[in-house]
Amino acid sequence: MKASIWLGRDKFEIKEVPIPNLDNDQVLVKVKKVGLCGTDVHITQGLFP
Repeated sequence: MKASIWLGRDKFEIKEVPIPNLDNDQVLVKVKKVGLCGTDVHITQGLFP
């Protein structure tokens, strides 16, 4: 599966990672679309305490 990996500051990388092993009380959710909150962007830029 693909994952967006935050490398620090303003650097992200899209990588193929293995599907995690799940416990009996866990589920795996397939995500079709994502969004990024403006606050998250500011956090990566060091603009949010």
